[in-house]
Amino acid sequence: MKKSFRIRYLFLLTIESEIGIIEGSQKTGVNLKMSVHKDLIKHANKQHRTYKQFEALDEQRERYIDEAVSLCQQDKPFTTDKINEVTDKINLLATLRVVPSRKHVTPEMIKEYVNKFSSK
Repeated sequence: MKKSFRIRYLFLLTIESEIGIIEGSQKTGVNLKMSVHKDLIKHANKQHRTYKQFEALDEQRERYIDEAVSLCQQDKPFTTDKINEVTDKINLLATLRVVPSRKHVTPEMIKEYVNKFSSK
């Protein structure tokens, strides 16, 4: 057995035993490797779905921020409630440690942003 294959095989055995997949000595090395591979693919797919959810929510959050900025620039009343509802959903996804969290937005933050760019 080549050294690199042996190391990978031992690594896969370690992963399998840590996640509780080994069922005695019934599995061969090939089955063991395929099982770990399938589990890794499932995990990657789950992370990808989570990231896609994050992207959609982040885009929605940016649209709500743009709306609030536009209303503020027109001196119309606005709220950050929709922004922060989406922020809460993003932060729930962020607990999975796959996507970044976001800060809540306050009306003062929107006003500060508008004032910063309107004075230029």
